[in-house]
Amino acid sequence: MVAPEGLARVADLAGADAGADAGAELALAHHRMALDAIEEVACAPAQASLLLELCVERARGLVRADGAAVELLEDADELLFAATSGVLRDLLGVVQPVSGTLCGHAVRTRDAVHTADAQLDIRGNREVAAQLGVRSAVSLPLQQDRRHIGVLLVVSERAGAFDDEDIALLRRLARVASARLDYALARDARRRSEEALAASRQRYRTVLASIDSGIIALDELDRVVLVNPAAERILGQPAYELIGQSPGWTVCHPDGTAWPEDDLPMRVAARERRVVPDVVLLARRADGQLRWLSATASPLPEAGDGRYGAVICFSDITERRNEAERLRRSERLLAETQRLARIGSWDYDPVADRMTWTDQMYRLVGLAPRSIPLSRELCLAVTHPDDRAIVRVAGTEALRQGGRVTLALRALLATGEVRHLQITGEVQIGSDGRAVRAWGSAQDVTERHRAQEELRRMALTDPLTGLGNRLLLIGRLRQAIGQLAHGGHVAVIAIDLDGLKAVNDTHGHATGDELLRETAIRLRSVVREGDTVARFGGDEFVLVCAGMEPSGAARLAERIVTEISAPYHLPGRVTAWAGASVGVTVTTDPGADVDRLLAQADRALYAAKGGGGNRYAVDSAGARHAG
Repeated sequence: MVAPEGLARVADLAGADAGADAGAELALAHHRMALDAIEEVACAPAQASLLLELCVERARGLVRADGAAVELLEDADELLFAATSGVLRDLLGVVQPVSGTLCGHAVRTRDAVHTADAQLDIRGNREVAAQLGVRSAVSLPLQQDRRHIGVLLVVSERAGAFDDEDIALLRRLARVASARLDYALARDARRRSEEALAASRQRYRTVLASIDSGIIALDELDRVVLVNPAAERILGQPAYELIGQSPGWTVCHPDGTAWPEDDLPMRVAARERRVVPDVVLLARRADGQLRWLSATASPLPEAGDGRYGAVICFSDITERRNEAERLRRSERLLAETQRLARIGSWDYDPVADRMTWTDQMYRLVGLAPRSIPLSRELCLAVTHPDDRAIVRVAGTEALRQGGRVTLALRALLATGEVRHLQITGEVQIGSDGRAVRAWGSAQDVTERHRAQEELRRMALTDPLTGLGNRLLLIGRLRQAIGQLAHGGHVAVIAIDLDGLKAVNDTHGHATGDELLRETAIRLRSVVREGDTVARFGGDEFVLVCAGMEPSGAARLAERIVTEISAPYHLPGRVTAWAGASVGVTVTTDPGADVDRLLAQADRALYAAKGGGGNRYAVDSAGARHAG
């Protein structure tokens, strides 16, 4: 028989084994829960808001914490509470400094910061910890490829609540969360950029669609390349019939005689590189209708290969012309004011020195109707200071000679806004040779002016990278060469990406486009203020650096090779290498030919490429060397 003492010993051993098994089961369950939480974060959709909330909830549940939060790093010196739960829920949206906080300490050290009692730890803000009732806290840095993302913060209302095992589990969760958040935040940023670009394009299309004046752009072959809805309406043809075709209307002088092709406003503007303003012409549309048009033709910047073009802004004035034939002069002015938006009319009696404005005329210059006595001094006061001398001279000449007068000027409003006005008028001369009456109208053409400026800007910009295009660079190069008459140097640097084709073939053209955008950023970062960086198309970029000597150009070329040779970290977690072949030429000749300089830079570029690529070569004064 077994003694009673032996039975008790056996029972104690059995109880100890059962307790150990239960503890092991509990630990195993805890680890399974940790793995489930980490797997859930790793497999969650790449949506920043969802990932932030998921990280907070799973971290809190993993270590049975009373609160958790994810803080995102803002501008390197502030942390934003982007997701919160538990006792930290009221901190959502709050910004705290990096310095003087436990979370900031985790960012600086790139390691987890654990405190058994935050209300006593001098590394953090003890006052805030006391207000929140927080005792234990663990701050874990969120980082990916040495890039700071933010901090995962887990807290408890009990001192010493977290042990080493808890911290180890949180570290694993933080590593997975860092990778997922880095991707999700980058995708969100890219989406916002794409939405902003789409919105910008839509605003441009909306501006063109909202302008009452017709706008058409023609290339050097008289083919239509741009048309707005007002132009479709005025010309009686849809855009798809106009784009890529020569205009199908016939232009005549106001007296009905044919307008010689070479003297057409758009031809003169393109050929003589000047604005041809306020031309009244008679157009026979493709459907046979005759329309009176008031047009202004402006040249587009000339391309380096000799191509040119013009932009024509025009209004349909057919009804105005017909009305002018039936009504007296004063009735016509009133009808114009009522019919045409943003047109004011005026009348001036030189004998009595008395002036009259319509209500719209007051509004055009930013004044309440009939709020101030009218005078010639007031007219000058509301005119932009740079245009006042022009107004004085034009007014004096018109009153002396009489007849019709047209004038473009800017009005400066009390708010600081500048409006572009088109003034038209007529002066009647009496039998004694003196002016007895002057009358006319003023039209706000600010939107037309802005549209023309926007068209000019678009014609000079590469849409993919935002850099200048070939037209802009050639114009800048001509200016720089012209300044060589006073001495100095001009450097032309041509760059060709060696690895773009491989990136396109391997990762697709969308990734290749991202590489081109990143290349544009890198090139901007190495040039001086005032240097011109342009994309010539494909994988070719060209720089124009005025005042740069050969040694400086060589140093810049070497730096460009270094910058482009660095790995590209592109969206989709793609790491790519491009490499660059760079060609340099420098001139001091004020009579240098643009095409010759570009050809020299290209020749040096191909010398660098022939030497194996990822290097530069200099072609200056007939000497060429590689570096």
